[in-house]
Amino acid sequence: MGSSSHSQFSLIDAIQAPAIVVSTHGRIVFANGASRKNTTLFDGEPVDRTLDAVLTYPGVGSHLSRYLSERVTAADFVADRLIVSSECGGSFEVSSLSGIVPADGESQQQLLLVLQPVNRATVQWRSEELLEATAQMAKVGGWELDARTGEVTWTKETFRIHELPADGTPPLEDALRFFHPDDRTTLSTAISKAFAFGQPYDLQLRLTTAKGNARYTRSICTPIVENGRTIRLRGTFQDITERRVAEEQLKAERLRLAEVLAGTRVGDWQWYVATGRLTFGERWEAILGYPPTEAPSFDEDTWMALYHPDSIEDARRLLRECFSGKRDHYEHEVQMKHRNGSWIWVFDRGKVVERDPDGRPLLISGIHQDITSRKETEQRLRESETRYRDIFENSSAVKLLIDPDTGRIVEANSAASRFYGYTSDELSRLHIWDINTLNESGVRERLRQARAGENATFEFQHRKASGEVRDVQISTGPVQVGEQQLLHTIVFDVTDRKHAEEELQRLAHLESLGTLAGGIAHDFNNVLTGIFGHVSLARTVLPENNPAAEFLAEAEHSMERAKRLTQQLLTFSKGGAPIMEVVNLAPMIREVTAFDLSGSNVEIALQVPEDLWNVSGDVGQLQQVFSNLAINARQAMSTGGKLSISLQNVELSDGQHPHLKSGRYVKIEFHDGGTGIPTDILDRIFAPYFTTKSQGHGLGLATCHSIVDRHNGHIGVTSKMGEGTTFTVHLPAAKKVAAEKTSTQLKPQLKERPPRVLVMDDEPTVRTVTTQMLEGMGCEVRTVCNADQAITAYWESLRNEAPFDVVIMDLTIPGSMGGKEAVQHILLLNPDACVLCASGYAEDPVMADCKAYGFKGSLPKPFSLEQLQEVTNMWGRSSGPDSDQIKN
Repeated sequence: MGSSSHSQFSLIDAIQAPAIVVSTHGRIVFANGASRKNTTLFDGEPVDRTLDAVLTYPGVGSHLSRYLSERVTAADFVADRLIVSSECGGSFEVSSLSGIVPADGESQQQLLLVLQPVNRATVQWRSEELLEATAQMAKVGGWELDARTGEVTWTKETFRIHELPADGTPPLEDALRFFHPDDRTTLSTAISKAFAFGQPYDLQLRLTTAKGNARYTRSICTPIVENGRTIRLRGTFQDITERRVAEEQLKAERLRLAEVLAGTRVGDWQWYVATGRLTFGERWEAILGYPPTEAPSFDEDTWMALYHPDSIEDARRLLRECFSGKRDHYEHEVQMKHRNGSWIWVFDRGKVVERDPDGRPLLISGIHQDITSRKETEQRLRESETRYRDIFENSSAVKLLIDPDTGRIVEANSAASRFYGYTSDELSRLHIWDINTLNESGVRERLRQARAGENATFEFQHRKASGEVRDVQISTGPVQVGEQQLLHTIVFDVTDRKHAEEELQRLAHLESLGTLAGGIAHDFNNVLTGIFGHVSLARTVLPENNPAAEFLAEAEHSMERAKRLTQQLLTFSKGGAPIMEVVNLAPMIREVTAFDLSGSNVEIALQVPEDLWNVSGDVGQLQQVFSNLAINARQAMSTGGKLSISLQNVELSDGQHPHLKSGRYVKIEFHDGGTGIPTDILDRIFAPYFTTKSQGHGLGLATCHSIVDRHNGHIGVTSKMGEGTTFTVHLPAAKKVAAEKTSTQLKPQLKERPPRVLVMDDEPTVRTVTTQMLEGMGCEVRTVCNADQAITAYWESLRNEAPFDVVIMDLTIPGSMGGKEAVQHILLLNPDACVLCASGYAEDPVMADCKAYGFKGSLPKPFSLEQLQEVTNMWGRSSGPDSDQIKN
């Protein structure tokens, strides 16, 4: 080697351990001093010799250099424990291996091997380690059985196969118990013969491991015989479970294949062209009906006579091309004549397998397969496909054929074109995700589920050509159309149904909230009654010019607002059934909106037809609806604008409106020119307590929804940002006209003594304040807290000939009889008794129609001094004004 080479490898030469540099061609280009001094490494000069001639590795034989080259690239480092053997019998461990680039600029990289000498003990240990690893991979263990002592010896792998810890070998009797009872006798007999006669054995045995797992094993035994006696048995023990399972599966597959072939209608034939002799297999007879004894002598014309006239020309061409060598073989599907004269469909394939020296055909071999059933099936399939396409195209349902692999809409019927607003050609250029609001990956997953049969029904939102989005339900499943498997998809527009479901959910939510709202309002009204009463009493004792009177007036004004709030809460309660009467909406809406919009800069434009129908409804509740809508419009147009209100008669047929039955309705529209409602919250505006206003309580529109629903009507909303909002209300028209209202002046009856009043209420605060107000009006008052006390007190007043002129009863007494039941007892004592019902449930049916339950009138809580005084002045002694004069 030149000086440049020595300079290049000077660092390697300084390594204390033997080191060599090898080219990628496997030739040694440098050996350092330590390697040359090692007498067990080289036999002569190593440079220019091949690595494979100097070192060998058992794992790869004589291909060590190629093995190393494949594992190393430039600048890589590998620390494999490769034990290699030298030509001088030494053993070395390749402790490091890396790729280096020559200093002289050669393009080929070189390999540096640093070798550490290892002793024979290490080699032996590695060999044993390799042997054990090999045994574990092959699942082969070893065993010995001593004839004199009966001692059993197992290798580690034998313990692993038995799933036992390697801490002691069981005696022979225990070892035999691992085997299946049917195999235990076989094994015992084989062991006995091996000892007695030196007879080896090779058995496949079933075994149950210590952990209860069933396995197939193979046990091979070789007796060790000395001086004519067997001194021990030695053998291998292998887990062959996987092989046996594979063999059984293969056996089953072969059996199934044989059954399949036995059931096929395939017959083989050989035609000796020169002699015309035809030989054929046993199934050929079943196809064409010719038994071997009747097979005719064939020439080309005879052969062609078997074909259907429509196929002869093509068959003769194929046969001649095969004769001439122009084609290697021929195959086609033709009709051939059966021996009984019928025509059957046959797959015909033939090949010239022998020719004479001049190239003329001597022997043609081939098969005939009866495909009549398949052809008939294909014909039925074509007819079915034609019928299917007719049904598909002419169906009134929206139908699509979708390729599940590409997502492309392969075909769409006329109904689909009408629904989506695209032509059939336009739809066939779209993918299904082009019209689905779900992203592509989501749609692909649904296509996969549909094709796999995991799911057949989905709900999506589809976008029409106009941009309108509709809720759809998809019913889809695989269908074979020609050579393609497509998804036959039926699209149902469920937008109206979804809206109806949302409406039902909203109503259910309102209903569940109603019970809670009613309870809260009732308790709150009791509290307000005490406040109202005391404020009213305070005002009566203050001079009008007292500054505190003004404060009390403001407090009463605030309490009126609280009272309206509780009335809205009560709308949700179960007792909020409307008190129906014939109502003329036009004057009501005119009066309500004028009052609610007075002082604002909102202009009202009201359109009312002259022949507007009346509606059936509760005046108070309907006033709440239109008041809330007017206030909503005022808040939407904070800088001013126009509120357009239109009323019109409409007659709906079945299905015309998704939420209403057929019949006559009055349609009311409130349209404001405000900012509009964002789309993402439009479907929540009727939810209780949902509000976008800092001072709103979220009950206004929820109250509207509840009231309209209880009137068997419907309220809906549409809105566009920047253009305004329209609320549309439908209310059932009345079947009769509104009666003219006549005013009746109620004249209090003169009393010779103060009126006597009995008050029944479970709330001490209500009893106290009511007593104070009545006594302030000059009444004699007695209070009781439950119905039993009230009945007793009334009976005592009759017995003492000092009956009560008025009885005021709370309808609800927790855990006891309420006013509804107690009034019946009072009326038994005195049918002319004047009993008034009082309740915080202002919307209770009893409050709404008190006369039907025996009451003369009602007193909604909270009530003021003026309201209580009005009722008291209206009644004298037991004989008061006629009940029709009471405003209920």
